[in-house]
Amino acid sequence: MLRKQQFGVLLSILVLGLFSNVLADLSVGVKPGDRIVYDVNYTGSPTQGHDIVRAQMEILSISGHSIVVSMT
Repeated sequence: MLRKQQFGVLLSILVLGLFSNVLADLSVGVKPGDRIVYDVNYTGSPTQGHDIVRAQMEILSISGHSIVVSMT
């Protein structure tokens, strides 16, 4: 009898654990309009065309697992 009760409790915990994961509200850590700015520092002299001192990435849109960004 005790084994049946233990099994029932364990099964209930597992089922509730599955539902909590399925019912969770997941969101991406970024949203449209967010920006990421990189400042670049050099040691020595960069070659011509590689003398970037700043870069920026702006999140344009998010759809499912796809993120569209603009990099300048």
